[in-house]
Amino acid sequence: MYKKIISTLVIGTLLAGTLTGCGGSSDAGSSAKSSGKTELELFSTKPENKDTIQKLVDKYNESHDDVTVKVTAPPDAGTVLKTRMAKNDMPDIVAMGGDNNYTEVEGAGMLLDLGDQDYIKDVQEAYIDMVYDVNKDKEETIYGVPFATNASGVIYNTEKFEELGLEVPKTWDEFIDILQKIKDAGEQPLLMTYKDAWTANAPWNSIAADLAPESFADDRKAGETTFVGTHEEITEKYLTLLDYAQDDYMGLSYDDGNKKFANGDAVMIINGNWAISQYRNANPDVKINMFALPSSNDESQNKVTSGVDVLLGVSKSSSNVDAAKDFVSFMMEKENVQTYIDEQFSFSALKGVEQSDEAVSGVQEDISNGKVANFEDHYYPSGFDMSALLTELSLNRANGMDDKENIEQFLKQCDEKYDVANGKRPAVNKVYYIYVGILAVLFFIFHTIPFLKGVFYSFTDWRGYGDWNFVGLRNYLHMFVDADTGNAYIFTFKFAVITTILVNVISLVLACALNAKIKFKNTIKAFYFLPYMLGSLIVGFIFNYIFANLIPELGKTLGIEALSVNILGTNSAMWGIIAVSLWIGCAFNTLIYIAGLQSIDTDVYEAADLDGATGFKRFSKITFPLLAPSFTINMVLSAKGYLMVYDQIMAMTDGGPGTATTSIAVLIYKKGFGGGQFAYQSANAVVLFIVVVLISIFQLRILEKREEKLG
Repeated sequence: MYKKIISTLVIGTLLAGTLTGCGGSSDAGSSAKSSGKTELELFSTKPENKDTIQKLVDKYNESHDDVTVKVTAPPDAGTVLKTRMAKNDMPDIVAMGGDNNYTEVEGAGMLLDLGDQDYIKDVQEAYIDMVYDVNKDKEETIYGVPFATNASGVIYNTEKFEELGLEVPKTWDEFIDILQKIKDAGEQPLLMTYKDAWTANAPWNSIAADLAPESFADDRKAGETTFVGTHEEITEKYLTLLDYAQDDYMGLSYDDGNKKFANGDAVMIINGNWAISQYRNANPDVKINMFALPSSNDESQNKVTSGVDVLLGVSKSSSNVDAAKDFVSFMMEKENVQTYIDEQFSFSALKGVEQSDEAVSGVQEDISNGKVANFEDHYYPSGFDMSALLTELSLNRANGMDDKENIEQFLKQCDEKYDVANGKRPAVNKVYYIYVGILAVLFFIFHTIPFLKGVFYSFTDWRGYGDWNFVGLRNYLHMFVDADTGNAYIFTFKFAVITTILVNVISLVLACALNAKIKFKNTIKAFYFLPYMLGSLIVGFIFNYIFANLIPELGKTLGIEALSVNILGTNSAMWGIIAVSLWIGCAFNTLIYIAGLQSIDTDVYEAADLDGATGFKRFSKITFPLLAPSFTINMVLSAKGYLMVYDQIMAMTDGGPGTATTSIAVLIYKKGFGGGQFAYQSANAVVLFIVVVLISIFQLRILEKREEKLG
C-alpha cells in the first residue's frame, strides 16, 4: 500500500513537471536554418490578433520558398518579451503596441532604424510623430513602423439619437446638453463599467488628450511640472460625466456593460473600436456609430483619441535582417493592411487604407486627416497605474466625498505615484528610520546573537551547562554515523516531499474551484482559512484527540476495523500528521493561487476561447503557465516549512511511536535540551539550516528557469 502511494506521488510530480512545460513561448530566438529555409520568428504581444497575423504569415510563406515565418503570441506577452530581452533572445520581428512597452524595447537599443524603407512615406505623419513621442529621449527615428491603430471615444446608439432628435456634439457644452436631454427623456445617458478598473482610462484619456498641456508628458517626466496645477479641469470634467452614469457604475463589469449597451440599456458608452464586435455579438441588430469626446468648447482642440495599436519592428540581433525587413515590407502593402483592419476592426496608419464599417464612420474622416491625439497613458511610466487611481476617485465620488477634496487628493496621489514609477524615491519620514533601527537592534539581540552562539557551540562539547572544550568538527562528523540523526533526516525528507506535493496539488484544485463563479464563495474561503488562523499546536492537539478517541469509537460502532485503531500509534502515524499538515497548510497556499488566478487578464481566456482552447488544454497552456510565479512561491515556502516541521509532531505523536515520526527539528529539541547533547544538536541545527537554504536556492533556480520558459 505504502509503495503504491509513493508511486502515485512520483507520477504526480512528473505530471506537474509536464504541466509546467506546456507554455507557449518559443526558444527559437533569432532566425535559424531549417530544411534549407531561413526561419524567422514574429513575436506578437496581442494574442487576440494571432489568427489574422497567421493568415498574413501563411500568405507570405506561400510566396517565399526560401523563408518561413513562425508566429509566437504567448499570454502575458509583454512580460515574456522583457524576459527574452534580458536573456538577449530577441525574436526577429516584433508586433507590439506603441506604448511604454515599446519604449522599453526601443530604449534598450534592440531595434533597427527602418526610416529608409520605401513604405514610410505612405504612413500618416500623425502616427509617425506618436512613435517619436514614445521613443526614448524623443529621438526622431523610426524603430517601429505604425501598422494598425485604434480609436476611443463616445459610441452611441444611432436609433435612440434619431428618436430623441439629437445631433453629434462638437463642443463640451453641447455634449453636456445632450446628456441632460437624454436624462430628462427618461433614458440612461451613459454606461460606465468601472468594476473592471482599466475601463476608467477611456474617458480620462479622451479628456486629457484634448486639455492637457501639449508638453505635459515630457515636462512631467523631467520633473518640471505636476498633475497638480495642470489636470484640475480634466478631473472636474471626468467627475461630471459620472453625473450621467448609471447608479451602479462601480459594480458593472466590462462584459456585462457591453451586453447592456448592445441591448439598448443606455444611449452612449465611452469605449474604443475594440468593443464593437462584442456589441454585435450580443445584439447583431444594434445600430451604432462613434464620435470623438469633445472635451473643449474650442472645436479645434477636440481630436479623436487614437494610438498605434500595432507597430512592426526588426531586431538588431536577427541573423537575417534583410529577410525580416522584407517581411515588414510585405505587411505594409495596402492589401495586407486592409485585410488586417477589416478582420481586427481597427484603423490603418497607412494613407489610402480606411476602415469602411459604418459603426466608426463618425471618426474615420478625422483619423484619415490626422486629427488625432495619442492616449495619455501611453506616456506614463511602467508601474504607474492610473486606472487604480481613477477607480479610487470614482469610488470616492460614489461614497459622497466632496469633489474639491476628492480632486485635490487624487492629483496629489497621481504625482506621488508617478514619481515612484519614474524612479524618484518618495520622501521618508525620520520616524521610519527610528522604528527600523529599533527593530533591527531587537532582531540582532534576540535572533542573530543566539544563532551565532549556536554556531559557536556546535564546535564544542558543551551539554548546556558546566564547562566546555573545543572539539572542532567532531560533532559534524558524528552525524554521519548517528542512526538517530540519519532516521530523522530520512523521515523529514520523506514527509517534506510528500506533503509539499500534496498541499500544492490540493491547493491549486481548491483555488481553481473557488475562483469560479459559485455561490457563497467568500464564506467558503473563510472556512478554508480558519485552520491557518488557529495555529499548528492547537490543531495538532485537537486532531490528537480526534485520532485517539472519536475515530476509534466511530470505527467500533460501525464495525470498521481499520478505523478502530488510533493511527498515531501505528506505523502509519506519518499519514495522520500529513493529513493534519495538509488541513492547515492548504489555506495559505490556496490564497496565493487565488491571487495569481485573479491577476490573469480575462482577455487571455477570451482569446483562448476563440482558438478553441477549453478544459485541460486551457489549464495547461494558459492558467498554469501564468501561475508560475505563485507556484514558485508556494513550492519554496512549503518545502522550507515542512523540512522544519515541529509543532504538529510534538502535539500529535511526540516523535513516536518510538522514533518513527521524529523529525530533525524534534530531534534537536528533545536531545539538545533534554538529552545533554546541546553542542551536538547545535551542529545538527546548523546543518539543517544549510540544507534548507540550499534546497530553497535550488528550487528558486529551477522554478525561475521554468518560469522563463513558460513565459
